[in-house]
Amino acid sequence: MLRQLDLLTEHINRIGLFRRDVTRPEVELLLACQLPEPLQTTHNKLLALLLESLSAARFITPKWQRVAGAKGCFLSKLGKPLTAKDLSAAKQMADIIDAKREQQILDCIRALEAAQS
Repeated sequence: MLRQLDLLTEHINRIGLFRRDVTRPEVELLLACQLPEPLQTTHNKLLALLLESLSAARFITPKWQRVAGAKGCFLSKLGKPLTAKDLSAAKQMADIIDAKREQQILDCIRALEAAQS
C-alpha cells in the first residue's frame, strides 16, 4: 500500500495535476477525502480521467464524483469548488485529452497494478 501511494504521488506530480506538487501524506488524505483544504487542479478533465481510471482499476470508489464533490476535495484552476456535476462534466469531456497526458495516466495505472502484485 505504501509503495502504491508513493507511485501515485510520483505520477500525480509528474502529470502536473495540481497547481503544486503534493506529498504522499496529502495523497493519502485525498484518497480518504480528509484534506484540510481542497487541492487546486490545473486541468479538470485530466483530474477526471485519472480518478475515473483509478475507479475502473478498483483503487477508489465508483462514486468518486459524488464523494469528492460532497467533501469539497478540489478547486478548479480558477479557484471555484468542483461539484459532482462539474466532475461528471469533466469526465464526459476527458476523451479530448492529448495522447501524451492520457499515456501518463495509463502508465500510472499500470505501475499501481504492478505494485499490487
